[in-house]
Amino acid sequence: MQKQTDPKQDAVLVRALDAFDTQSIEQAVSVITSCGDPLEAAAAFSALGKVLYRDRKDVTAMIAIADAGITFCLQQAKCTVDAATAAGLKKRARDIAFNTAANCWPGWGDDGIRIDKDHLQSGLALAGTCRDLVDELQLGQRALGGADWLIGALKLAAGRPGEALEDFERARRAFEVGCDVAYELMARGYIALARKADPVSAPVGARDFSAALQELRNEGSKDSIFFAEQLVVAERTLLAH
Repeated sequence: MQKQTDPKQDAVLVRALDAFDTQSIEQAVSVITSCGDPLEAAAAFSALGKVLYRDRKDVTAMIAIADAGITFCLQQAKCTVDAATAAGLKKRARDIAFNTAANCWPGWGDDGIRIDKDHLQSGLALAGTCRDLVDELQLGQRALGGADWLIGALKLAAGRPGEALEDFERARRAFEVGCDVAYELMARGYIALARKADPVSAPVGARDFSAALQELRNEGSKDSIFFAEQLVVAERTLLAH
């Protein structure tokens, strides 16, 4: 079944893209924020960020739009008297922060995407915002573990495997508490990858990494198979010599 789209939201996105292409990022932001409905504007920020990453391969612009979108969502959440709307805006801010930070991670190996040091630092800041919002909104152990994993993944890519190891361990504990078997196995894989990235623990990390891949494949769920495949890509991309 084809996914239904919101014509009004699509129209806002088209106008924002046109403003981005012909004028400036600031004008694109203005188009979105003037659409009238804060939740529709928040969705447009999210959609524009995805287009900038997926189609335009423009990580810097994606980050700028995300920063503007998160600021907008949180400001609007403070202004609204409706608790449900405020929560919806904060959840959208969390989603934008997570997705944008994830797109700042080179471990996906996405074609045509270039991640530099500034992008990694921006990604870490966004991942921190994501984690703060997960805590505030009490979104549960999977969301908490996902935020910790993302912080660790970005630190690992930035050449800080020791710090990443601590974040991956926090993620593992969150997934364990949430009884998320595939996710906990995934976190174990990244713990091993962080150890493999550190010359001091590289032999143990290599052994544990192979074992983690085998455990994920043996578990056999769709999530586990995806995680195993992604770990292979991340190892090849981040630990290439």
